[in-house]
Amino acid sequence: MVSGTLMLLQVLLVQNCYLRRHVKRNSNTSSPNGFSVGDTSVVGRSLLHTYASPLASSSSSSSSSSSSLGRFLSHKNKVGLTIAAYSRTGEDATYHNCATPTKRSQRRRVVEGINEKSIDGGSGKKAVIKFSNELKRWIRMGKVETAEEELLHRLRQYDLNASKLMPDRVHFGIVVNGWAKSGSIERAEALVEKMELLSIEEGKCWLNPNAVVYNTLISAYARKGNVDKALSILDKMEHMYFVEDNISVKPDLLTCNFVMDAIVKSYHRGSNRGPVAAQQAEALIERMERCYGVTPDVISYNLAINAWVKSNEPDAARHAERLLRAMIDRAEGGDIESKPDLFTYNSILNAWAKSKEAGSARRAHELLDAMERVYKYAGTESAIKPNFQSYSTVINAYAKSSDPNSGEKASELLGRMTGMYNAGQKDLKPDLITYTGVMQAIIKDTNDFSHLDAAHRATKMLNYIESVYDQTGDEQFRPDRSVYNLVLEAWSKSSAKKADAMKRSIQDRMIQRNICSYRNPLRRSVRVLKHRKRMR
Repeated sequence: MVSGTLMLLQVLLVQNCYLRRHVKRNSNTSSPNGFSVGDTSVVGRSLLHTYASPLASSSSSSSSSSSSLGRFLSHKNKVGLTIAAYSRTGEDATYHNCATPTKRSQRRRVVEGINEKSIDGGSGKKAVIKFSNELKRWIRMGKVETAEEELLHRLRQYDLNASKLMPDRVHFGIVVNGWAKSGSIERAEALVEKMELLSIEEGKCWLNPNAVVYNTLISAYARKGNVDKALSILDKMEHMYFVEDNISVKPDLLTCNFVMDAIVKSYHRGSNRGPVAAQQAEALIERMERCYGVTPDVISYNLAINAWVKSNEPDAARHAERLLRAMIDRAEGGDIESKPDLFTYNSILNAWAKSKEAGSARRAHELLDAMERVYKYAGTESAIKPNFQSYSTVINAYAKSSDPNSGEKASELLGRMTGMYNAGQKDLKPDLITYTGVMQAIIKDTNDFSHLDAAHRATKMLNYIESVYDQTGDEQFRPDRSVYNLVLEAWSKSSAKKADAMKRSIQDRMIQRNICSYRNPLRRSVRVLKHRKRMR
């Protein structure tokens, strides 16, 4: 009994190897046993019954088993079967009969839509690649219409047996991508619908769109911020995967990231989609793991964080920081793909800078200090180094903050940036925007500075900005109207006797540099006339 069972397993193993290694694509002829390729599932069942049944019985002898095995081996050069004969029957076999690769890697390519057995001019793979390059060349020339016409023409030739080159979903995907990148998303979607019709109505199963094709559409709609279309395509892929058991359209990491990109871009200023978009993006991260078995990466989390930053919700910064903690926990657990990067930290800093919560600037400063400490003690390979944007964002947070000591903290950050720049970190060079943020923080901070002190410090910074620009011509230090208006505001708030004289001096310097302190050109003209009158 035991020996018979072992022999049965041996027969099945040999048969499996045979069916995988000896595949011949001959859809127009019959097999040596009289079965056509369409009847290969019958052949497979017959072989299993003929050569395995003697071993299935406990009363079978080892000699009969050896005889059955010998007869099976003698047939291996006489019977040509497709992979569908062993793995699928009925309608499912039709899908695998579209192409019959001889290797496992080729079978994988057939599933992805690459038809290497299509022969045109005697070279299958070369012909397929040549046609793909031809389509890409038309698209690079901006002639997507010509590429589509040529694609459909080749498909008609194949149907009429005028050409052995069989256009597949890869070729269609090239043209779909061409339409999507040209901005004609409707044409791209129409071509995908044509692929679906050809697959269903005409039995061209090799043209059935896969996840790559649908991802192209979602990416195109994401660039336009059309979240409704992106979500509808995702729902369609889910239905095909879960209900129709079509594994080729299973949503993957790119699918989810493209949809989240559409969600983020769907928000625009003045709309009420901010909170909804942020909730949708965060829910999609949970949906990725629960429904698709896809692990979100750093891009997924960054998109969700960015959605919260743009939402302008009162607690947006706390939601964003919660996602940051989740990323850190996953990274510490071994998921390197979820490790936060510099964009992640700068997004959290920006969220706190935009927050109206009390102490938001202090929270941003604490996060910046933590980044510096980790970078200093953990080394450059495992830590994130704060960049110019990191420091400028925290300074901007203090400029908008009403927290006490905001002016002093902003000045301290400016000094830190200047020191690191002088030490050789040229990417941390402060510019006009940096100084403007510090000036705003000083003027608003009435705890550390009196109005007169703030006006003097703002004027000193303005003098430095003008001197740097005059000496070096550095455009990053070109003084503009905003920096002069800040100094004028500082002197207006002071009760000093020389406030009016200082304001006139500042205005004269603006006129000399042809800078208007008013948005109305007429008011500027009046100011220029008065200045010229005084100069006489």
